[in-house]
Order: sequence, then structure tokens, then C-alpha cells
Amino acid sequence: MPPTLPVSTGVAESSRTTRRAPWRQRLVEAERGLSRGLRGDCTLFVYLFLDCLLVAVGVIFRLSSWQWIIVGMVITLVLTAELLCQALRALIGELKITHPTGRWDHILQMATAAVTVAFIGGSCLITAVYWQRIRDLYGL
Repeated sequence: MPPTLPVSTGVAESSRTTRRAPWRQRLVEAERGLSRGLRGDCTLFVYLFLDCLLVAVGVIFRLSSWQWIIVGMVITLVLTAELLCQALRALIGELKITHPTGRWDHILQMATAAVTVAFIGGSCLITAVYWQRIRDLYGL
């Protein structure tokens, strides 16, 4: 008897992922979300590039542990704000189809403002940390 091809049952791909442990499934979803964020908008890629520069400068300046904590918190805050903004853009893009009369532009403007506030505030914190380290190193 010749081998037969599997018959499509119409079950979505997501049902195959339910066999994973819940913690592992969350890791898979996080990786997919991050990869979609990187592919969907170049802004996240720019933030990741700047974060790599921040880490490199921090290694050169030999930051203390509390300074690394501040740098890590700032990086996390800005990346999280940008990912949430991208998720909100995607959600509003879908909602515009079913509810075209909504005030979606105002929501997107507020989300973009939130990312900008996080970036500017984080830049000020990073500048303060690095400036203090430069003063310590060079006696300014």
C-alpha cells in the first residue's frame, strides 16, 4: 500500500503550540513579537542600535553596579514603550476597518508622545549617569 499524504484537518497552526508548556509558549510569543517589532518598524532597530552603543560606552567608562541598573532600566523602559506603541498601532489599524469613525489619530498621537517622553527622560538619566562617571574619571 503506497504511503498517503496527511489530510488537512483545518486545525489552525496555533493549536499545535498548545502542546507546549505555558511558560515556553510565552517565550515563543515574546520572540515572535520582538521579531515582528523589528521587522515592522525601523524605530525599534534604531533603539536597539543606540542601546548597543550605550552598553559599549558603559563598558569603556567602567560603570558601577548602580549605574548599570539605571542604564538597564532606561533601556527596558524605552524598548517597552516602543513595543507597546507598535502593538497599539497594529490594533488601531485593525479597528479602523470595523470602526472607521473613531478618533484613532488622537490615540496614536498619545502613544507616540509616550514613547517620546520615555526616550527624552531616559536620555536625561543616561546623560546624568555618564556625566557623573566622566567627572569621576577626569576630575572635572
